[in-house]
Amino acid sequence: MAYSALSHLDCPSCHRTHDADRVQGTCTCGSSLLARYDLAAVEVTPAGIASRPPNLWRYHEVLPVRSPSAVVSLGEGMTPLLPLPEYGKQAGVPGLLMKDEGLVPTGTFKARGAAVGVSRAAELNEPYRIEGKKTMGYEIAEQLGWRVPDVIVYPAGGGVGIIGIHKALREMRELGWIPDGRLPRLVAVQATGCAPIVDAFERGATESEPALDAHTIAFGITVPKALGDFLVLEAVYSTGGTAIAVSDEEVLTEQGNLARAEGAFICPEGAACFAAVKRLRRSGWLAEDDEVVVLNTGAGIKYPETVEVSVPVLAKDGAIPPTPGPAPPGRGRSAGFARYG
Repeated sequence: MAYSALSHLDCPSCHRTHDADRVQGTCTCGSSLLARYDLAAVEVTPAGIASRPPNLWRYHEVLPVRSPSAVVSLGEGMTPLLPLPEYGKQAGVPGLLMKDEGLVPTGTFKARGAAVGVSRAAELNEPYRIEGKKTMGYEIAEQLGWRVPDVIVYPAGGGVGIIGIHKALREMRELGWIPDGRLPRLVAVQATGCAPIVDAFERGATESEPALDAHTIAFGITVPKALGDFLVLEAVYSTGGTAIAVSDEEVLTEQGNLARAEGAFICPEGAACFAAVKRLRRSGWLAEDDEVVVLNTGAGIKYPETVEVSVPVLAKDGAIPPTPGPAPPGRGRSAGFARYG
Protein backbone atom coordinates (compact mmCIF):
# COMPACT_ATOMS: atom_id res chain seq x y z
CA MET A 1 0.00 0.00 0.00
CA ALA A 2 1.29 3.46 -0.91
CA TYR A 3 2.50 5.71 1.92
CA SER A 4 0.27 8.51 0.60
CA ALA A 5 -2.98 8.35 -1.38
CA LEU A 6 -2.34 11.83 -2.85
CA SER A 7 -3.89 12.01 -6.31
CA HIS A 8 -3.97 15.64 -7.52
CA LEU A 9 -4.40 19.28 -6.59
CA ASP A 10 -7.77 20.95 -7.00
CA CYS A 11 -8.71 24.62 -7.28
CA PRO A 12 -11.75 25.24 -5.06
CA SER A 13 -12.51 28.44 -6.97
CA CYS A 14 -12.38 27.60 -10.70
CA HIS A 15 -12.20 23.79 -10.24
CA ARG A 16 -9.16 23.24 -12.44
CA THR A 17 -7.04 20.23 -11.49
CA HIS A 18 -3.26 20.35 -11.22
CA ASP A 19 -0.48 17.78 -11.11
CA ALA A 20 0.46 17.12 -7.50
CA ASP A 21 3.95 15.95 -8.48
CA ARG A 22 5.01 19.21 -10.10
CA VAL A 23 5.96 22.38 -8.25
CA GLN A 24 2.77 24.40 -7.77
CA GLY A 25 1.89 27.61 -5.99
CA THR A 26 -1.56 29.07 -6.47
CA CYS A 27 -3.94 28.29 -9.31
CA THR A 28 -3.73 30.34 -12.52
CA CYS A 29 -6.91 32.07 -11.33
CA GLY A 30 -5.09 33.21 -8.18
CA SER A 31 -6.82 30.87 -5.74
CA SER A 32 -5.10 28.63 -3.23
CA LEU A 33 -5.03 24.92 -4.10
CA LEU A 34 -6.19 21.92 -2.09
CA ALA A 35 -4.64 18.45 -2.06
CA ARG A 36 -7.00 15.63 -2.98
CA TYR A 37 -6.65 11.92 -2.26
CA ASP A 38 -7.83 8.63 -3.69
CA LEU A 39 -9.71 7.83 -0.49
CA ALA A 40 -11.08 4.61 -1.94
CA ALA A 41 -7.52 3.28 -1.98
CA VAL A 42 -6.92 3.99 1.72
CA GLU A 43 -6.92 0.63 3.48
CA VAL A 44 -5.99 1.64 7.02
CA THR A 45 -8.75 1.69 9.64
CA PRO A 46 -9.06 3.63 12.89
CA ALA A 47 -8.04 0.46 14.71
CA GLY A 48 -4.87 0.29 12.63
CA ILE A 49 -4.04 3.92 13.31
CA ALA A 50 -4.23 3.32 17.07
CA SER A 51 -1.00 1.30 17.04
CA ARG A 52 1.03 3.97 15.24
CA PRO A 53 3.40 6.52 16.85
CA PRO A 54 1.57 9.44 18.52
CA ASN A 55 2.31 12.16 15.99
CA LEU A 56 0.56 13.63 12.97
CA TRP A 57 2.24 11.17 10.58
CA ARG A 58 -0.06 8.46 11.94
CA TYR A 59 -2.45 9.73 9.23
CA HIS A 60 0.17 9.52 6.45
CA GLU A 61 -2.20 8.02 3.88
CA VAL A 62 -4.12 11.31 3.83
CA LEU A 63 -1.02 13.51 3.90
CA PRO A 64 0.84 14.54 0.73
CA VAL A 65 4.34 13.14 1.38
CA ARG A 66 5.03 10.21 -0.96
CA SER A 67 7.96 8.65 0.89
CA PRO A 68 8.56 8.18 4.63
CA SER A 69 12.23 8.99 4.02
CA ALA A 70 11.24 12.59 3.21
CA VAL A 71 9.45 13.17 6.52
CA VAL A 72 10.86 16.04 8.58
CA SER A 73 9.43 16.15 12.09
CA LEU A 74 10.02 17.25 15.66
CA GLY A 75 7.17 15.06 16.89
CA GLU A 76 4.29 17.38 16.04
CA GLY A 77 0.76 16.25 16.76
CA MET A 78 -1.41 14.36 19.24
CA THR A 79 -1.77 17.34 21.55
CA PRO A 80 -4.16 16.69 24.43
CA LEU A 81 -7.89 17.27 24.29
CA LEU A 82 -8.48 18.56 27.79
CA PRO A 83 -11.75 18.79 29.73
CA LEU A 84 -12.26 22.19 31.37
CA PRO A 85 -14.73 21.41 34.17
CA GLU A 86 -14.33 24.60 36.21
CA TYR A 87 -14.19 27.06 33.34
CA GLY A 88 -16.91 25.16 31.48
CA LYS A 89 -19.17 25.47 34.52
CA GLN A 90 -18.51 29.20 34.69
CA ALA A 91 -19.24 29.59 30.97
CA GLY A 92 -22.44 27.54 31.16
CA VAL A 93 -21.02 24.84 28.85
CA PRO A 94 -20.12 21.82 31.04
CA GLY A 95 -19.01 19.81 27.98
CA LEU A 96 -16.25 22.28 27.10
CA LEU A 97 -12.96 20.82 25.85
CA MET A 98 -9.70 22.46 24.81
CA LYS A 99 -7.36 21.12 22.13
CA ASP A 100 -4.09 22.58 23.40
CA GLU A 101 -1.75 23.30 20.51
CA GLY A 102 0.56 25.21 22.83
CA LEU A 103 2.20 21.85 23.63
CA VAL A 104 3.61 21.11 20.18
CA PRO A 105 7.42 21.45 20.00
CA THR A 106 7.42 25.06 18.76
CA GLY A 107 4.55 26.14 21.01
CA THR A 108 2.13 26.81 18.15
CA PHE A 109 -0.17 24.92 15.77
CA LYS A 110 1.83 26.39 12.88
CA ALA A 111 4.39 23.62 13.42
CA ARG A 112 1.91 21.15 11.94
CA GLY A 113 1.80 23.03 8.65
CA ALA A 114 5.56 23.55 8.68
CA ALA A 115 6.25 19.83 9.23
CA VAL A 116 4.16 18.73 6.26
CA GLY A 117 5.11 21.69 4.07
CA VAL A 118 8.84 21.22 4.64
CA SER A 119 8.59 17.45 4.17
CA ARG A 120 6.79 17.82 0.87
CA ALA A 121 9.22 20.57 -0.14
CA ALA A 122 12.00 18.04 0.34
CA GLU A 123 10.27 16.03 -2.36
CA LEU A 124 8.83 18.98 -4.38
CA ASN A 125 7.20 22.21 -2.90
CA GLU A 126 3.97 23.87 -1.70
CA PRO A 127 0.88 24.09 -1.37
CA TYR A 128 0.79 21.63 1.50
CA ARG A 129 0.86 23.40 4.88
CA ILE A 130 -2.93 23.12 5.11
CA GLU A 131 -2.51 19.35 5.06
CA GLY A 132 -0.50 19.48 8.26
CA LYS A 133 -3.01 21.72 9.96
CA LYS A 134 -5.94 19.50 9.00
CA THR A 135 -4.53 16.81 11.30
CA MET A 136 -6.05 18.76 14.20
CA GLY A 137 -9.42 17.61 12.86
CA TYR A 138 -8.29 13.98 12.62
CA GLU A 139 -6.97 14.07 16.17
CA ILE A 140 -10.14 15.57 17.62
CA ALA A 141 -12.20 12.74 16.11
CA GLU A 142 -9.74 10.07 17.20
CA GLN A 143 -9.48 11.43 20.75
CA LEU A 144 -13.27 11.40 21.03
CA GLY A 145 -13.41 7.75 19.98
CA TRP A 146 -13.94 8.48 16.26
CA ARG A 147 -16.89 10.74 16.69
CA VAL A 148 -17.23 14.51 16.43
CA PRO A 149 -18.32 17.20 18.91
CA ASP A 150 -21.30 19.48 18.40
CA VAL A 151 -19.19 22.60 17.88
CA ILE A 152 -15.56 23.44 17.09
CA VAL A 153 -14.40 27.00 17.84
CA TYR A 154 -11.32 28.29 16.01
CA PRO A 155 -9.47 31.65 15.77
CA ALA A 156 -9.48 32.67 12.11
CA GLY A 157 -6.72 34.90 10.79
CA GLY A 158 -5.60 33.44 7.49
CA GLY A 159 -8.15 30.74 8.27
CA VAL A 160 -5.97 27.83 7.18
CA GLY A 161 -6.70 25.92 10.37
CA ILE A 162 -10.48 26.05 10.06
CA ILE A 163 -10.23 25.24 6.33
CA GLY A 164 -8.05 22.26 7.19
CA ILE A 165 -10.32 20.99 9.95
CA HIS A 166 -13.33 21.23 7.64
CA LYS A 167 -11.41 19.33 4.96
CA ALA A 168 -10.42 16.65 7.47
CA LEU A 169 -14.02 16.21 8.63
CA ARG A 170 -15.23 15.66 5.08
CA GLU A 171 -12.41 13.23 4.33
CA MET A 172 -13.13 11.20 7.47
CA ARG A 173 -16.82 11.07 6.60
CA GLU A 174 -15.98 9.77 3.12
CA LEU A 175 -13.58 7.21 4.61
CA GLY A 176 -16.30 6.03 6.99
CA TRP A 177 -14.19 6.87 10.04
CA ILE A 178 -16.85 9.12 11.55
CA PRO A 179 -20.65 8.74 11.40
CA ASP A 180 -22.20 9.87 8.14
CA GLY A 181 -24.25 12.63 9.68
CA ARG A 182 -24.10 16.32 10.43
CA LEU A 183 -20.63 17.77 10.85
CA PRO A 184 -19.76 19.93 13.86
CA ARG A 185 -20.82 23.55 13.61
CA LEU A 186 -17.66 25.52 12.92
CA VAL A 187 -17.17 28.91 14.55
CA ALA A 188 -14.68 31.42 13.15
CA VAL A 189 -13.49 33.85 15.83
CA GLN A 190 -11.87 37.20 15.05
CA ALA A 191 -11.04 40.41 16.90
CA THR A 192 -13.19 43.53 16.64
CA GLY A 193 -10.11 45.40 15.42
CA CYS A 194 -9.71 43.02 12.46
CA ALA A 195 -12.86 41.13 11.52
CA PRO A 196 -13.20 40.79 7.72
CA ILE A 197 -14.61 37.24 7.92
CA VAL A 198 -17.19 38.26 10.53
CA ASP A 199 -18.23 41.29 8.48
CA ALA A 200 -18.65 39.11 5.38
CA PHE A 201 -20.64 36.50 7.33
CA GLU A 202 -22.99 39.13 8.69
CA ARG A 203 -23.61 40.36 5.13
CA GLY A 204 -24.14 36.83 3.84
CA ALA A 205 -21.20 37.33 1.48
CA THR A 206 -18.96 34.58 0.09
CA GLU A 207 -15.78 36.70 0.16
CA SER A 208 -14.47 39.31 2.56
CA GLU A 209 -13.42 42.90 2.05
CA PRO A 210 -10.01 44.01 3.39
CA ALA A 211 -10.16 45.28 6.97
CA LEU A 212 -8.95 48.86 7.37
CA ASP A 213 -6.61 49.88 10.20
CA ALA A 214 -6.35 46.26 11.37
CA HIS A 215 -5.20 45.99 14.98
CA THR A 216 -5.49 43.55 17.89
CA ILE A 217 -3.26 42.12 20.59
CA ALA A 218 -3.93 38.68 19.09
CA PHE A 219 -1.27 38.97 16.39
CA GLY A 220 -2.12 35.62 14.79
CA ILE A 221 -5.57 36.81 13.75
CA THR A 222 -4.48 40.21 12.47
CA VAL A 223 -5.06 39.33 8.81
CA PRO A 224 -6.90 42.07 6.88
CA LYS A 225 -7.70 39.84 3.88
CA ALA A 226 -7.16 36.07 3.83
CA LEU A 227 -6.36 34.32 0.53
CA GLY A 228 -8.74 31.50 1.46
CA ASP A 229 -11.48 33.67 2.94
CA PHE A 230 -14.11 32.09 0.68
CA LEU A 231 -13.17 28.65 2.02
CA VAL A 232 -13.47 29.82 5.64
CA LEU A 233 -16.93 31.21 4.90
CA GLU A 234 -17.92 28.02 3.08
CA ALA A 235 -16.87 25.97 6.12
CA VAL A 236 -18.97 28.15 8.42
CA TYR A 237 -22.04 28.31 6.18
CA SER A 238 -22.08 24.62 5.22
CA THR A 239 -21.92 23.39 8.82
CA GLY A 240 -24.51 25.79 10.22
CA GLY A 241 -21.77 27.58 12.14
CA THR A 242 -21.17 31.25 12.77
CA ALA A 243 -18.51 33.96 12.86
CA ILE A 244 -18.04 36.28 15.82
CA ALA A 245 -15.66 39.08 16.82
CA VAL A 246 -14.52 39.82 20.37
CA SER A 247 -12.69 42.79 21.85
CA ASP A 248 -9.10 42.84 23.10
CA GLU A 249 -10.47 43.54 26.57
CA GLU A 250 -12.51 40.32 26.44
CA VAL A 251 -9.46 38.43 25.20
CA LEU A 252 -7.31 39.53 28.13
CA THR A 253 -10.11 38.86 30.61
CA GLU A 254 -10.64 35.29 29.42
CA GLN A 255 -6.91 34.59 29.24
CA GLY A 256 -6.78 35.40 32.95
CA ASN A 257 -10.02 33.59 33.76
CA LEU A 258 -8.83 30.35 32.15
CA ALA A 259 -5.49 30.54 33.97
CA ARG A 260 -7.25 30.95 37.32
CA ALA A 261 -9.86 28.26 36.65
CA GLU A 262 -7.75 25.59 34.94
CA GLY A 263 -4.11 26.59 35.34
CA ALA A 264 -3.60 26.93 31.59
CA PHE A 265 -1.61 29.84 30.12
CA ILE A 266 -2.99 30.17 26.60
CA CYS A 267 -2.30 32.53 23.71
CA PRO A 268 -4.59 35.51 22.96
CA GLU A 269 -5.99 33.78 19.88
CA GLY A 270 -7.15 30.88 22.03
CA ALA A 271 -8.50 33.28 24.65
CA ALA A 272 -10.53 34.98 21.91
CA CYS A 273 -12.26 31.65 21.34
CA PHE A 274 -13.16 31.29 25.00
CA ALA A 275 -14.55 34.83 25.00
CA ALA A 276 -16.63 33.81 21.98
CA VAL A 277 -17.93 30.72 23.80
CA LYS A 278 -19.24 32.89 26.63
CA ARG A 279 -20.90 35.29 24.19
CA LEU A 280 -22.49 32.48 22.19
CA ARG A 281 -23.77 30.79 25.34
CA ARG A 282 -25.34 34.03 26.62
CA SER A 283 -27.06 34.57 23.26
CA GLY A 284 -28.44 31.03 23.25
CA TRP A 285 -26.53 30.00 20.10
CA LEU A 286 -24.71 27.46 22.27
CA ALA A 287 -26.81 25.18 24.43
CA GLU A 288 -25.80 23.98 27.88
CA ASP A 289 -25.59 20.38 26.69
CA ASP A 290 -23.47 21.12 23.61
CA GLU A 291 -20.09 19.42 23.48
CA VAL A 292 -17.73 22.18 22.42
CA VAL A 293 -14.06 21.92 21.43
CA VAL A 294 -12.01 25.12 21.55
CA LEU A 295 -8.66 25.29 19.78
CA ASN A 296 -5.92 27.01 21.72
CA THR A 297 -3.46 27.57 18.90
CA GLY A 298 -0.35 28.43 20.89
CA ALA A 299 1.40 28.80 24.22
CA GLY A 300 0.75 31.93 26.23
CA ILE A 301 4.46 32.34 26.90
CA LYS A 302 4.79 33.55 23.31
CA TYR A 303 2.84 36.67 24.36
CA PRO A 304 4.31 37.73 27.72
CA GLU A 305 3.13 41.29 27.07
CA THR A 306 -0.47 40.17 27.61
CA VAL A 307 -0.06 39.48 31.32
CA GLU A 308 0.65 41.74 34.27
CA VAL A 309 3.05 40.00 36.59
CA SER A 310 5.84 41.12 38.86
CA VAL A 311 7.72 38.09 40.12
CA PRO A 312 10.41 38.60 42.80
CA VAL A 313 13.49 36.44 42.55
CA LEU A 314 16.03 35.42 45.17
CA ALA A 315 19.31 37.27 45.10
CA LYS A 316 22.53 35.27 45.29
CA ASP A 317 22.76 35.88 49.03
CA GLY A 318 19.23 34.56 49.55
CA ALA A 319 17.64 37.93 50.19
CA ILE A 320 14.43 38.83 48.40
CA PRO A 321 14.81 42.09 46.46
CA PRO A 322 12.13 44.77 46.80
CA THR A 323 9.04 44.34 44.66
CA PRO A 324 9.47 46.56 41.61
CA GLY A 325 7.17 49.48 41.02
CA PRO A 326 4.86 50.02 38.05
CA ALA A 327 6.28 49.32 34.61
CA PRO A 328 7.72 52.37 32.83
CA PRO A 329 5.39 53.92 30.24
CA GLY A 330 5.55 52.28 26.84
CA ARG A 331 7.01 49.02 28.11
CA GLY A 332 3.76 47.07 27.85
CA ARG A 333 1.89 44.88 30.29
CA SER A 334 4.78 42.44 30.71
CA ALA A 335 7.59 44.78 31.72
CA GLY A 336 7.67 43.25 35.22
CA PHE A 337 7.68 39.76 33.76
CA ALA A 338 10.43 40.59 31.27
CA ARG A 339 12.60 41.99 34.07
CA TYR A 340 12.07 39.42 36.77
CA GLY A 341 10.48 36.36 35.14
